[in-house]
Formats: sequence, C-alpha cells, structure tokens
Amino acid sequence: MKKFLCLATILMVMALACSTVSAASFFDGFEDGMLNWTTVTGKTVLDQSTDRAFSGTYSARMNTGTDYMYHNLDQYTGAFTATVYIYMQNTVTRTFFEMRGYSGGSYLSGSLNQCFALGEYDSVHSGSGWKNSKYQARVSDPSAIGWMNADLAGAPGRSLGWHKFTIERTAANVVNFYVDDFLSQTVSNATAGTINCILIGPGVATNGNSYYDNVFVAPEPGSLLALGTGLIGLFGIIRRKRA
Repeated sequence: MKKFLCLATILMVMALACSTVSAASFFDGFEDGMLNWTTVTGKTVLDQSTDRAFSGTYSARMNTGTDYMYHNLDQYTGAFTATVYIYMQNTVTRTFFEMRGYSGGSYLSGSLNQCFALGEYDSVHSGSGWKNSKYQARVSDPSAIGWMNADLAGAPGRSLGWHKFTIERTAANVVNFYVDDFLSQTVSNATAGTINCILIGPGVATNGNSYYDNVFVAPEPGSLLALGTGLIGLFGIIRRKRA
C-alpha cells in the first residue's frame, strides 16, 4: 500500500508540473481581435483584418511602421519556443517579432535584460554585412551580437507570402532561430535571463502592409518530465533495496 501511495504521489507531482507548463503557454490567432495586446506608448495599434489569414478568418495587420504592440507573458526562466507566422510583402523593410525580458517582470518594468527578435530588418551589427535576400535575427545581450543575418546553410531566402518564424531557447541556453522550420541562425553565448513579454510590429518607419497570425509561446516541458522520470527511477531503486 505504501509503495502504491508513493508512486501515486510521484505521478501527481508530474501531472501538476505538466499542467503548470500548459497553463503558462500563450496562443493568439486574432479571432477575438487585439484583446490580448497593449499598444506601446507613443505607437499605434495593429488592427484585426480579414485581408489575409494563415488560418481561421483574421490576422493582425500592420499598415504603418508605427504599429507596435506587446503582450506580457509568464516568467520564462529556462527553455522556451516562440512561433509567429508573418505575411511578408516585398516592399516592407522591417517586420519582425521580439521576445523580451525585463527585470521588473513585465514590459518596460525595470531594465531590459535580453531581447531576441526574428523577421525582416534593414541592417546588421555583426557578420559579413546585411543581406537583403535573407531574414534577420537579433540577440541584444551581448550587445556585440545585435542584429545578424539568418543565413546558415539551407536558410530560406525572403519571398512574398506567409512564413513561419521560430525562436527557441534550449535548456543549455543556446538560442536557435528557424525560418519555415529550417535552422537559419544559432547563438551559443547569449546572456541568460528571464523572458516575460512578446512584441509584434516594428514600431519604426517602413513601407507596405504585413500580417501576423498564430502567435504561440510555450516553455519546454522536457526538464519537468525528466524530473518525473528520475523520481520514478528512484522509486524503483528503493523498491529493489527493500525487496
């Protein structure tokens, strides 16, 4: 009976851990408008649009370069994955999304500790010079990295239409940038830090419209599942010792 209760407790802990991970995830397909988003002070609102949608009926339309909005997330202290679908127009010079971390736990609360970004940008700070045929990625700390081309071997080039942009931070603090599921850039020396908000829209002058859809952010459950598996293994060892 005691063995059964011990195993049941372990499984309950795992279930609670996994449910916590699920609750911390964020998704928005903009079917309910811009209710989940707050306009950055001094900037303008992206609007719900039926012009284009990756799925469903609506997307968020950026029709001026000053469109810039944020959503505060839970505290992502370790591994996470963030994916945003962006419809790219050939005339747009800056369209990207950002994952930011502030010391106060929310957008503009305290100091900016880290920022990851991915999409179209019109310059780079590191690498071999800006490539207008490729997308760009950003790591703000160390500042020497900054914006860079997402141009690893096999990385897709810029093209008209919907594209999938993914930023992944691993448990080992390696930051991977994917374009249409192709690894396009990676950074192993980014400063670790808590990520707690996501931003869409460039907030600076640009040309033409672009669209955002199916924003999804989630922590990686691997570490929690590993913990649960380890506990079950420990339970097995205890059983063998008592046998």
